[in-house]
Amino acid sequence: GLPFVHMAQPLEGEPLREISPDEFVERRGAHLYLAGRVFRFAGCNMYWLGLDENVGGIAFPSQFRIDDALMTAKEMHLTVVRAHTIGISVGRPESFQPAPGRFEHDNLKAADYAIHRARELGIRLVVPLTDRWNYYHGGIHTFANWRNVTADAFYTNDTVIEDFKTYISELLNHVNPHTGMAWKDDSTIMCWETGNELSPPVAWTNTIAQHIKTIAPRQLVMDGRWGVDEGIFSSPHVDIVSSHYYVYPFLELWMDLRRAARRASEAGKVFVVGEYDWIGYPFGASVNLIPFLSLIERSENVAGSL
Repeated sequence: GLPFVHMAQPLEGEPLREISPDEFVERRGAHLYLAGRVFRFAGCNMYWLGLDENVGGIAFPSQFRIDDALMTAKEMHLTVVRAHTIGISVGRPESFQPAPGRFEHDNLKAADYAIHRARELGIRLVVPLTDRWNYYHGGIHTFANWRNVTADAFYTNDTVIEDFKTYISELLNHVNPHTGMAWKDDSTIMCWETGNELSPPVAWTNTIAQHIKTIAPRQLVMDGRWGVDEGIFSSPHVDIVSSHYYVYPFLELWMDLRRAARRASEAGKVFVVGEYDWIGYPFGASVNLIPFLSLIERSENVAGSL
């Protein structure tokens, strides 16, 4: 996988300058604000910042590799990075939670460094907390397997839900040795995403979002569902909704802007493009990708994309 993808030029508005790293990104209705100003962003996904699969095996990324990627993102004027393996780390010897009831804080050393460097560079982070897919960093299948239930039971089994809530509590209360702050208190983490490309019932999302907000009230929460479920609009605990675009990105986004993003804005929720096919499938960048990015920039109902 590539370390990052250049989404677009910075979105319109005066460049953000002289903003304290202690300023939290806030939601006011359907918009994000930073230091009292509307915050729209161009960003990217760097899923490997906490644990890397692109180094001839699975290992913690080097500080050089983390620096190189984040400094390049900064040079490209990207202001937000979505980083799966900072928050998804279960089921492997290198994981934060390698086994039920066992937490290895030293295994967050790469994630700690990435958060520290993002803070120094003025980059904010979106951190998913689990994954629908059975990838190397673990996810819903890991929690389900630990309790000998199906993956679908991750959303309904009370014991598995409590396991996941415990994981979240341990992770958010982890103290970063580089900053001296618990992750829950670090404004570098713009939001916690309930997961990557999930398909949960609204009740589960609301439960998990409420749990996150109880621990980290100043950080935002993104619904990790793939696609917008309008049932979550009534939750006071969810700030951001999103979708991913891989089949016909321009057409899919155009349809979402006509309904999902508009309805989210009307309900006072922020809408974000969480992922997209950056090579312009199926018709090439000039036909699919460039119009797609232009559509994002023109739409007031899109806070940013990754």
